[in-house]
Parts: sequence; C-alpha cells; structure tokens
Amino acid sequence: MLKIRYVSHSRLNSLNTKSRIDLIMGHTKNNDIVIIDGRLKSREEAELIRRTMTDLSQNFEVFHGIEMAALYDIVPKKNNILDIFKKESNGITIIGPASIITEMKQHPDHVELKLGKNK
Repeated sequence: MLKIRYVSHSRLNSLNTKSRIDLIMGHTKNNDIVIIDGRLKSREEAELIRRTMTDLSQNFEVFHGIEMAALYDIVPKKNNILDIFKKESNGITIIGPASIITEMKQHPDHVELKLGKNK
C-alpha cells in the first residue's frame, strides 16, 4: 500500500535539524512519500543526502535511496509590508523512496512522479 505523508510547516519548524532528517528518513524507509509544506534549508538537504548515502552503503539490499524535488511559488504572496523581509519560500518539497519512485521530473510549475513496484 502506498502512503503519502504530509508534514506541515509548523510541525517541521518545531523540530531541530537532526529530528527533521530522522522524520523524513523514517518515513521514506517505510516506503512513504513525504510532502513537506515549504522547503528544507540547504544544509538540511545536504545532511539528508549524506545520511541517505551512508544508509545506502550500509544496507543497500533493504534501502535504495531517495528521490527529492521542490516546487516553489514563482510570485510569493505578500500580505503586508513585513512579509517582504521574510526569508521563507512558499512551496512544497516531495521526498520519496527510490524503490517506488521510478521517475521524478521537476518542472517550473509542477512535479511529475512515476511510481512502480518495489525493486
């Protein structure tokens, strides 16, 4: 059964970097696709990739890695003058196990996922 997990912006921001990565890795290792409201910070993406590569080398027969794409609003909404100074980007990040995502294409206005059976 395919599961899609949505993680809200407030939930993600309540966690430290290690906990964020642990949450994502835990879900993807259970063959869940994770949709995050917003985006990971650059250092968090780098840490996620590092952890993925470490886990791949230790247990490739069980874990085949991840696929990741982010989609951002081209024109973020600004409700008031203070929103101009916010550094957060609107959008979503999609992360899933490479064992079920056979192809992920990122376009400016959408992300395409092709899913297949476990490898």
